[in-house]
Amino acid sequence: MINTVVRVIKLSCVGCGSNLDISQDMNKLACGHCGTQQIVERSGGAIHLRGVAEALSKVQVGTDRTAAELAITRLSKELEYLHFERTEREQNWSNVRMQKSYDLNSFIEEKKKKVNKVTILTAALSFIALSIPSKLDMPIIFLLFFIASIVATILVRKTMITKDEYNPQKLQDECNLELIKLDRQIARDLGEVDKRIAELNTRLHQNYQVANS
Repeated sequence: MINTVVRVIKLSCVGCGSNLDISQDMNKLACGHCGTQQIVERSGGAIHLRGVAEALSKVQVGTDRTAAELAITRLSKELEYLHFERTEREQNWSNVRMQKSYDLNSFIEEKKKKVNKVTILTAALSFIALSIPSKLDMPIIFLLFFIASIVATILVRKTMITKDEYNPQKLQDECNLELIKLDRQIARDLGEVDKRIAELNTRLHQNYQVANS
C-alpha cells in the first residue's frame, strides 16, 4: 500500500485575513469566513492568493493596453490621412475661390467695357454731327451742337451706369456677396474635417494614457 502525503500550507485570506489551508492541488477556493473567491498563484516555488476580481482586473488591464496600442497605430494612420485630405481640400477650395474671383471680376470688366464703348460711340456720333454746321459756316449752331454732344455723351453714360446691370458699385457688391457665400461653404467643409481631426486627437490621447498606464 502506497501512502500519499498531501502537502498543506497555510495562507491568509485576501478578504478578511483568516488562515486558510491550501493543498498542493488547489487552484481556486472560497474563504469559509467571508466567502471571498480567490485563486492560488504559484511562481518560482512561492504560493500566494489573489482575489478573483483582482486577477481578472489584471488581465483586463493587459487586454486594454494591447487594444490601446493597436488603436494608436490605427488612429495615427487615420489622422495622417485626414491631415493629407484637409491639405488637398484647402488647396482645391483655394483654386475654386481664385477662379470664382477671376470670373466675377471679368464679368464686371465686361460691363465696364460695354459702358465705355457706348460712351465712345455716342461721342463719335455727336462730333460727326458737328461737321454739318461747321461746313455751313454757322459758328453759333456749331457751338450749340458741340454743347449738345457733350451733354448727350454724359447723359448716355450716366443712364447706363445707373442701371442695375451696369452699376459698378452694385455689381461689386453682388460679386462680394458671392465670394462670402463661397467662403462660408469652404469654412463648413474644412470645419467638418477639423472636427474629425479633433475627435481623433482626443481618442489618440486617451489610448496613449491607457497604453502608458
